[in-house]
Amino acid sequence: MATSLNMLSEDCISTIVSLTSPPDACRLMLASSSLRSAAESDIVWAAFLPSDLPQLLSRAHTQLSLSSKKDLFFQLCDSILIDGGVSRFLLNKVSGKKSYVLSSRALSISLSNEPNHWTWTAHPTSRLVKVQLFLVKCVAFQI
Repeated sequence: MATSLNMLSEDCISTIVSLTSPPDACRLMLASSSLRSAAESDIVWAAFLPSDLPQLLSRAHTQLSLSSKKDLFFQLCDSILIDGGVSRFLLNKVSGKKSYVLSSRALSISLSNEPNHWTWTAHPTSRLVKVQLFLVKCVAFQI
């Protein structure tokens, strides 16, 4: 099999690896030095990044290191702050699917500024910069 792989160019192997998944690419890096080089290439990891990456990066709260597509992928898997710190974005390491975490202040909640209906309190252990939790106050209605 090694002889067959040596007949293919690194770009060709990278293209094939890009059709797999991030965990498969990581496993292939351990198989051989020729596969490692191909599996670490930007061709592979660009395929695992979201298609709306430029828009996402423009929403980032801080500058990201763009040393390689692989490093960027894993930075996004660890999550990044977006939208001025009120939201968090992350990629699933296995599937590459996108996830968003929103602070309650990022939501449009009816009567959220009415002290008779809501109480906003800061949460000290939040992973978001500007997180506030809200508590619903029970209001009795007579019909």
